[in-house]
Amino acid sequence: MLFAGESSGGIVEDIEAILGMPALEHSKHDFVWLSQKQQKSIERIQTTDKRNQSILKTLEGIDEKIKSMKKDIGLYNDDIAKQTKRIEEIELELEEH
Repeated sequence: MLFAGESSGGIVEDIEAILGMPALEHSKHDFVWLSQKQQKSIERIQTTDKRNQSILKTLEGIDEKIKSMKKDIGLYNDDIAKQTKRIEEIELELEEH
């Protein structure tokens, strides 16, 4: 049967079909295709992850700037309050004179 040609009719194909040989051959190709597809998906996820990490670092830098600006605003507000109080004191002194 190994050397059977077309003269054996469909016997070889029937035996291979019973043994599942074509299915095995097809499934081998399917597994290769699925593996390649999965690898591309993994690469896409890794690329997205790298991009997200870069965005995260940028956002963390922006958050630090915002914190620094809020601190500066707090200091400016304190200074404004002190200067306002000083102006009020000066105005009271001027009223006395």
